[in-house]
Amino acid sequence: MYKIELKREPEKFIRKQARKIQIQLISALRQLQKNPRPKQTKKLAGMDDLYRVRAGNYRIVYTIQDKKLLVLIVKIAHRKEVYKNL
Repeated sequence: MYKIELKREPEKFIRKQARKIQIQLISALRQLQKNPRPKQTKKLAGMDDLYRVRAGNYRIVYTIQDKKLLVLIVKIAHRKEVYKNL
């Protein structure tokens, strides 16, 4: 099982959301913990080792460090905003 680590920005984003959205995002993170490359995962074009997964209207962008069994969450944002300033 992989360990999930969040950078400061995604952690703040989750805390600011409504309870329903928090549950949705945390559930998606738990799924990544079990399998960091589920079927719906997309590798971001032009980005080294960045992946994204959908969680409703939100996107979770992350990297995978297989040697450390670590999933590092880089950004979580609404689908309209997620790719800005990546």
